[in-house]
Amino acid sequence: MLTATLTRPGKITAADITLTSRTPTLALCRALIEAGHPDGPMTVVDGATGRPVMHVAAIAAAAKVTVLENDSAGPRFRRWTPFPDARVAPGVASDDPRVPEAPSETDAILEAV
Repeated sequence: MLTATLTRPGKITAADITLTSRTPTLALCRALIEAGHPDGPMTVVDGATGRPVMHVAAIAAAAKVTVLENDSAGPRFRRWTPFPDARVAPGVASDDPRVPEAPSETDAILEAV
């Protein structure tokens, strides 16, 4: 069984993959599947205490969901779809040289017009 370590809110590490996300466990599952890690269960432990904080029954199933937080009924699990303009693989830092420079806010406004 794979063990992931949550070291601070949003930062998680397992199988030589470290990333930061608003939904770190689900993002890690997507990164693991993309990296070719086999499906299976995973336990997430608190980095400070070593105590389990979450159990994932199937990495592949968790990789297919995300959390929708803008619903008035509260947070809900929904099917995950990549952003239409995804620039790099999950877990790549925004200051990585492979990440193209984002357009300015003005550029985004002008493109939308």
